[in-house]
Amino acid sequence: MSQFSDSFTPSLYESNSIDTFTNIPQDNLTPNLSHSQQSFNSDNDYSTFRTPAPPPPPSLQRVGPDRKKSYVLYTTMSKTEFVEWWLKTEYGAKKRIRWDSNRRFSSMWDSFDQVAQASDGKAKLMCKKCGNILDHPHNNEHGTSTMARHLKGSQCRNLSANRTKQKGIMSLVQDMPQRLTTTPVFSQQAWEEKLLTFITRAKLPFQLIEHSEFQELIEFARLASSQPNIPSSRTIRRRLQDTIKIRQQKMLDTLPSGTKLSIALDCWTSPFQQAFMAITGYFIEDKWNYREILLGFEPLHGSHSGANLSAVLFDLLQQYKIIDRVLSITTDNAANNVKLMESIQDSIQSNQISTDTAIIRVPCIAHVIQLSLQKLLGQMNANPKNEIIEINWSEARSQSLRARQQKREIADTLNKVSL
Repeated sequence: MSQFSDSFTPSLYESNSIDTFTNIPQDNLTPNLSHSQQSFNSDNDYSTFRTPAPPPPPSLQRVGPDRKKSYVLYTTMSKTEFVEWWLKTEYGAKKRIRWDSNRRFSSMWDSFDQVAQASDGKAKLMCKKCGNILDHPHNNEHGTSTMARHLKGSQCRNLSANRTKQKGIMSLVQDMPQRLTTTPVFSQQAWEEKLLTFITRAKLPFQLIEHSEFQELIEFARLASSQPNIPSSRTIRRRLQDTIKIRQQKMLDTLPSGTKLSIALDCWTSPFQQAFMAITGYFIEDKWNYREILLGFEPLHGSHSGANLSAVLFDLLQQYKIIDRVLSITTDNAANNVKLMESIQDSIQSNQISTDTAIIRVPCIAHVIQLSLQKLLGQMNANPKNEIIEINWSEARSQSLRARQQKREIADTLNKVSL
């Protein structure tokens, strides 16, 4: 079969500028009418003879940055079938592209796969690192400068890191077909090497291997009739948010009708000075089982005044429709929490929400004990009797200490010692 995609003169790739594509003289081409590869004077002439593009053969691999896999991959092994299909596409009937990259000496081509759109055959490049699609240099007859800029960009580096993590788990279950040619036989040594590669590249702890959830994940993946798809990080993040909402609502549904729940609040500031407020609900269900649920871990903006904290808490209670079912709120003894309780009561009254009784504020007992100990220790004045630091204790001092220990008495003095 005559393939015009391979009919360029060698001088095009042997010039000093390897990756600069110049206009190809039409005299160097020998049209093959059997493949509709003749030149047309205008787009109108082309549309007259255009026929619908055939679908790609099943033997050609479909690829893409998303699950649609809208592109057909060109490989050396499938060269004949690919070019035969591509010449019958809309784009292949107009363009002439040398798909064979044997004469390309730029290292940039090693980082990209050549692909064509399945719908019209338009030539593209797919980055092997991040999966993004770029325009093929032959489309506009330019060099590899765009490819170089893409590889150096931050977007390519970030996406390639995410793709490495996504492929890590899948490599534990089933290798990619092109890797099967190098490791066709399973062995315990190869399996452990792949585990090691996955852990080190993803920067995960070695104890992950012994985690029961990880082992169940591998066993579950083996149940699939075909290779399961690895979702993106965005998909998993959305799934996490949806799962949390479903489980929170499922637990709140166990709250017996006519009963109330209690709320505990605590604020925390990260090392990066980002403040959050944790809101926890707890109650006793019908079967007398204690239930605890994290209702929110809300970011705080602005001052931590009682009014601002009250607004965050009130919005969350409205979201779960439990404003009229709160019995008490446990907080520490900070002054802004007193104002918080006042603001909550005012918000309930202003929104004309009917409640049986006012919400009770319960001081946190742990915080009360801490404040008490701080006050006690602040009043203690413990000074050592000796002025010189003792390095070695005498035998008499040791016997005295043993006697106190046997009588279980509290030492009556402190001494400066060097350990």
